[in-house]
Amino acid sequence: MLQLGGPDWNVKLGRRDARTSQAAGENGIPPSTSNLTSLISRFQALSLSAKDMVALSGPHTIGQARSTSFRARLYNESNIDISLTQIRKNNCPCTLGVGDNNLAPLGLQTPTAFENNYFKSLLNKGLLWSDQQLFSGGSIDSLFRQIDFWSSWATTIPSLDQTARLGII
Repeated sequence: MLQLGGPDWNVKLGRRDARTSQAAGENGIPPSTSNLTSLISRFQALSLSAKDMVALSGPHTIGQARSTSFRARLYNESNIDISLTQIRKNNCPCTLGVGDNNLAPLGLQTPTAFENNYFKSLLNKGLLWSDQQLFSGGSIDSLFRQIDFWSSWATTIPSLDQTARLGII
């Protein structure tokens, strides 16, 4: 993260639940089709708050997604940034099974810099449906507008690190 302009933190090494890696840990990651209620529930199950959830979504500023993650939103919804839609359609054909594994950055402005543009893009309607749920007239909109991304990230990421070491995710 530091090389991309983001904060740094000390990462504790090793999991305490097993002696070997477990790919099943990825099952805790919410799918891109999750609604706000589902997202909040998943994070609460990890003892993380709605504010933590918003902060932890920030790295989507440097994230990429497969076409299968956003195709339906791209072609079937109107609450998405039009310029983003036009650009992403070039790499994500409408036809299922065609270009499913094509990757696209989640943001347009600075897809290789760790900064606040992800949050700004959601104000203008972001690419993933689950991301847009974070700012869609729901219960956490005010959090989204008020969050200090850097300080929230810095306090939340150690909590996530501890959760991962316990094998919860």
